[in-house]
Amino acid sequence: IQTLGTNSLTLKLEDEITVCGFDTDPITVDLISPLEIWTVTITTDSYTIVPVGILEGGQTVFMNGTCEPTGYQTDNVAIIEDERT
Repeated sequence: IQTLGTNSLTLKLEDEITVCGFDTDPITVDLISPLEIWTVTITTDSYTIVPVGILEGGQTVFMNGTCEPTGYQTDNVAIIEDERT
């Protein structure tokens, strides 16, 4: 996450991908209520998923969204915390 607004966030993409038919980096994502936030913690031996989290700048996230006339939208975000060494 590059920036976080009240109802949107801006993502710096790690891979060259096409979103909604456009090559775009960064991309602005509209957050749709009710927003589900999950935290996925990856360790060397396992992973845990908890249905809670707080979005902050600098986080690595994953989401499933849709292309709408107003742009890319999602109602779910998974925060990825990779603790492997």
